[in-house]
Amino acid sequence: MSDQFKHMEPADDGFGFEVSASYADAHEALLCAEIRNAVDAGQSITVLDLACGIGATSVRLAQAGAHVIAIDLNPKTKAILEKSAQSSHIQFVQADIRQLPKFVHEQKFDYILFQRALDCMPGSDGIQMLRHIEKMLKRRGRLYLTVSSPEADYAIGYDGTSKSLKERFDKLSPHFQAMHHFFRPICMWHKAELASVLKRQDWKIVSHYLSKSGSNKVIAGPQHWLEKKITHVTVAITSVAAAWVLAATQLLVSPFSTPENAQNKTVLSANVASAIGNSSYYAVNEIGNDGTEETLIASDATLMDRNKANYLQSSVSRWPMQRREIGNGLAVYYEPRYRPAGYTL
Repeated sequence: MSDQFKHMEPADDGFGFEVSASYADAHEALLCAEIRNAVDAGQSITVLDLACGIGATSVRLAQAGAHVIAIDLNPKTKAILEKSAQSSHIQFVQADIRQLPKFVHEQKFDYILFQRALDCMPGSDGIQMLRHIEKMLKRRGRLYLTVSSPEADYAIGYDGTSKSLKERFDKLSPHFQAMHHFFRPICMWHKAELASVLKRQDWKIVSHYLSKSGSNKVIAGPQHWLEKKITHVTVAITSVAAAWVLAATQLLVSPFSTPENAQNKTVLSANVASAIGNSSYYAVNEIGNDGTEETLIASDATLMDRNKANYLQSSVSRWPMQRREIGNGLAVYYEPRYRPAGYTL
C-alpha cells in the first residue's frame, strides 16, 4: 500500500477515522479475491465504490484487477488517487452518493462496494439508496455492504434506536464521539431491520452477519424477474396464520431459538473448538429447513459459511475450509491446519 494510505487518520468534517487507509477488512478482502478469480478467468470486472473516502479501498480493488468508479464528496481524493500506480484503472467522481451523475447511475456494475456510508444518512435516505443501487447491478452482480448496528459497543448511549428506522439519525454519545472522531449524526440498523428492507426491495441476500465490531456485513444481489414474481406470488397467498405456524415450527426445531438456550452458544463454541483443535478460524452454522445456513458463532470477523468457504484458501492461508455436520441442524466450518493427529471427518 502506498505511503499516503499507511496511517488511519480522522476523516474530514467529523466523519470518523479513515479505517480503510490502515487495513482491508474481511468483507473487502473477500471481494478482492472474487475479482482476482474473475479476472484470471478472462472477465472484465467493473466496481462502483460508493463513499470511497480517500480511495484506499479503490486502489486495492484496482490492484485486484477491477475497473473502478469511485464516488465521494472529499475534494482531496482526486489528487491522492492520481498519485496511485492504479490511477489508470480508477475514475474518481466528486459527488454526493445520493445524487449520482447520470453517466454513473445508468451503468451496470459487477460489484458495488458500500462500506460504512449507509449509516451516514437518515434511515429514510438509506432505504431509498438501497432501492436505487439495486438497479445498478448486473443480473449476477453483488452488493458488498457494511453498516453499523445498535449491537456495537459504541452504540452505548445512542438514542436513535428509540425512533423508527426512517426517522433515525442521531449522534453517538459524547464519549464515543471523541473516541471515534465521529461528530455527525448516524443511523444504526438492526440486523432484522436491514434484512427486512432488503427482502421488501427484492434483494437476494447471499450472506448477512454481524462482525465482532457490531457491523452488519451483507452480500446481496438482484433477483431475476422470475424470482421476483415467484416471491411476490408466494407473499400474496401466504396468510398471517401460516406465518405464525412456520414461526412456531422453527422455534421447536432450532436449538438456539429461545432465550433460555442462548447460553448454549458459548458451550457449543467450546465443544466445537475442542473437537477440531486449535483452529484459528471456524464458524458454526444453523441449517434451515430450506437448506440455507446462518452463522451462529464465529471465532473471527473473517467467519466462514458455505458462501465464503474459499476465502482463507484464496486470501489468507491457502488452506481449504472443511465442513462437517454435527447434528441438530448444525454444521461447522473450520481450517484444518491445526487438526489433531488421527482426527478424521
